[in-house]
Amino acid sequence: PRGDIVLKAFDQYFKGRPKVDKIILRHIADPDVAVAAFDAGDLDMVQIPSPEVLERYLQDPNVEVSMTSGLNLNYIVLNNKMPPFDDIRVRRAICHAIDKEALFATILKGIGVDLTGPVPESANFYESDVTTYPYDPEKAKQLLAVAGYPNGFNTTLYTYVSRISVDVCVAIQDQLKKVGINVDLKVLEISAWADVVVTGTAPMVFMRITRPPDPDEFLTPVVLSTSDPQWNFGHYSNAAVDALVEAGAREVDPEKRSQIYSWVQKIVTWDVPNVWLFSDVVATAYRPYIKGFKEDPFWNTLINEEVYIER
Repeated sequence: PRGDIVLKAFDQYFKGRPKVDKIILRHIADPDVAVAAFDAGDLDMVQIPSPEVLERYLQDPNVEVSMTSGLNLNYIVLNNKMPPFDDIRVRRAICHAIDKEALFATILKGIGVDLTGPVPESANFYESDVTTYPYDPEKAKQLLAVAGYPNGFNTTLYTYVSRISVDVCVAIQDQLKKVGINVDLKVLEISAWADVVVTGTAPMVFMRITRPPDPDEFLTPVVLSTSDPQWNFGHYSNAAVDALVEAGAREVDPEKRSQIYSWVQKIVTWDVPNVWLFSDVVATAYRPYIKGFKEDPFWNTLINEEVYIER
């Protein structure tokens, strides 16, 4: 078992001595146990693990909640080398067949925000002006018919054991069925899931990654062709995207990097190699006597020099 980590205020900190004398970081592996400890008054802060807990704390006058969009991608990898996913019309049809608003309303319930492309909104140089694919099942059927699949097709989607990922994939399975795409959903333990994913032969894979805020941290593994098959499991390849991603990694001027990454996101969302679903919302519950706390998208429960106690 892991012990507590005790942090003490450093008098010579360059921004001035912290306002909190001591912080105890307590590792509790089971999130339900952590929530119970917070409810019992044994913890001053706790990370919120589920929509149900978030909803309860938002209604509790004795609890403060800080939330922000996380630095992560939840998406479905489409195998761009495998029919029918090698046809952009099929990939776009799948996007139009998925009702993300329904996922937010019925499953995620406040712990997910819309993901429009390969860079989450909390990352640096996020571009919002990209091609999106609103829920439109009739358009999905039309695209499938034009692509040569008027009656749809059968395929397989792999995911790992996790309540959110499984619930989301079951909902997507039902939504795709409405446009004629029959999905055989395979739910595997994480190690077995990884064994399948790394082969690069799966038709569809539910994927989640968390990275630091620089866009290169997302783009290099997810869309760079030379990352196939280490991370680019769908075998997406676009020479223009490769050149731009590599240029962005070398560039030091922020304005030039912004332009480069804007183009990358525009091209990738047009090509739609994957189905971009959502980013997790990271949220922390804490007691009202804790002041100055603000959720950080990467570090989550970060106690900085602005936090103080007022009882």
